[in-house]
Amino acid sequence: MASAEDLLPLLQDLPVERGAPRPGERLVVALSGGADSIAMADLLLRLREQRHLTLLAAHLDHGLREDSAQDVELCRRFCEQHDLEFISEKVDLPALATECGTGLEAAGRFARYRFLDRLRQERGFDVVATGHHRDDHVETLLLWLFRGTGPAGMEGIRARSEVRLRPLREFTRAQLRAYLKWRGLSWREDSTNALPTARRNRIRHELLPLIEDIFGPSADQRLSEFAERTSEAARWLTSLAQEQRQVLRRTLPGPKVEGETLDRVGFAGLDKPLQMEILRLIGRELERPGPQHWDQKGLQRLRSFALTGAAGKRHPLPTGGWLRTDRKYLRFIPPETEDPAGEGHLRVEFLPAGDDMVTMDAETQVCLDADKVRGSLQLRTFRAGDRIEVAGLPGRKKLAELYRETGIPADQRDSMWVVEDDEGIVWAVGVTPSRRCRVTDTTNRVVRLSFTSRMKDSDRP
Repeated sequence: MASAEDLLPLLQDLPVERGAPRPGERLVVALSGGADSIAMADLLLRLREQRHLTLLAAHLDHGLREDSAQDVELCRRFCEQHDLEFISEKVDLPALATECGTGLEAAGRFARYRFLDRLRQERGFDVVATGHHRDDHVETLLLWLFRGTGPAGMEGIRARSEVRLRPLREFTRAQLRAYLKWRGLSWREDSTNALPTARRNRIRHELLPLIEDIFGPSADQRLSEFAERTSEAARWLTSLAQEQRQVLRRTLPGPKVEGETLDRVGFAGLDKPLQMEILRLIGRELERPGPQHWDQKGLQRLRSFALTGAAGKRHPLPTGGWLRTDRKYLRFIPPETEDPAGEGHLRVEFLPAGDDMVTMDAETQVCLDADKVRGSLQLRTFRAGDRIEVAGLPGRKKLAELYRETGIPADQRDSMWVVEDDEGIVWAVGVTPSRRCRVTDTTNRVVRLSFTSRMKDSDRP
């Protein structure tokens, strides 16, 4: 009789779209040494002969913890004991975070998937298998829900996509630990998973227990079922948006230009959900590693500009590049492509607080309290009605008045730059940072913003 702790029969019964590997599939197995990845690797090894799987275990050492070498050693021993090929590499994560202008967590995620995808491509494997389970899925749903995501975000963590497989998506954290104990397998605990300041950890340790207390122990399962129903609608919307996007695509006369051009009148005639999904699809293709993301508020701002922006104007895209408006067209210019009208560039670095960062030159560089910044940062030019919180003054002051007081002529104000988060302007470039995000003696983490500008050709001497 099968043990109640054995998850193999449950995995065998899953359809492939819910996480089961296909017969003959070649999998790069992300092996961190934690409980989830060890459980996944063991289950896949038990399926290897039956389904003719080819497995390659891969571990990326971030080197942030003093004992990270012990994670590598545990993974190596596990693979030696189970005749599983193992590859490990180490990355300089602080250097990568500085290069990408992002925090260590985002840089670590980027480095991990870059490593795993490189192995998949170099070795000709089909998918990367990761140890995400149902608890991760539900936590992600709640994170995206309170960030204000659209239907696509409510899909959560998919069990299978084109190059990703999550064999554990249907199992809970508790089930996986019970399985490991039943199998007599050891694993490593990441101490950062218990940090009370991390938002995901607070969801795990505070919010989810409260939800279960109110709605019962099956609340997470109902959330997961809700995500499944939402994902069906999201996939339909994506398919329809791709069709409409193809209809709206235009090729302009003259030299070939990088990016994408859409018919503006046709775009304006679509329903709002289709407009938002088209923008999301374009954003997903243009997105590059960094601290900014195409979140729902950013998409709302972009849609508004696409519909109402004057001809010849441009709007910065959250991850670099521009949306330029014409009377007939919308041109999406990638980050690496120079905008002939000239541009401003924002570099974002997350750093520990230090005495040398409290006072910065607001002309080209400023430091803010990273924990007071809300959501993503966006660089754009001044708009009439813009306001900022100024040190020593209550409420918010009109930027136009601040520009006048600092001697900036009226005919130059439209070309002034500002940086905003989800709650408003955090830096009037060249003038002042917002009072709300100023660095203080209690600041633990700093975000350093550096602004550079490239002149328009018409402005060059």
